[in-house]
Amino acid sequence: DDTVMHKPDPEPYCKALAALGVTSSAALVVDDSPNGVHAAKAAQCRVVGLTTNFQGEELRDAGADWVMASFGELSQALGLPRA
Repeated sequence: DDTVMHKPDPEPYCKALAALGVTSSAALVVDDSPNGVHAAKAAQCRVVGLTTNFQGEELRDAGADWVMASFGELSQALGLPRA
């Protein structure tokens, strides 16, 4: 609701980055749709595509830098402790 343009337009991610005071090069976006991946890449962010709703190939084709099956897999890849 805070944006005029919606995914795949980068506006949602650009506004979030600005609100957080974070540069796109310091951000890691996690999204589970090709439109979200397109939006994040257009905002010049690195992207993890989660295969919760779409196949890994679709997310890779949309531009995801990495594809993972779950937040647990992402947490492990980032070396975060298990909850």
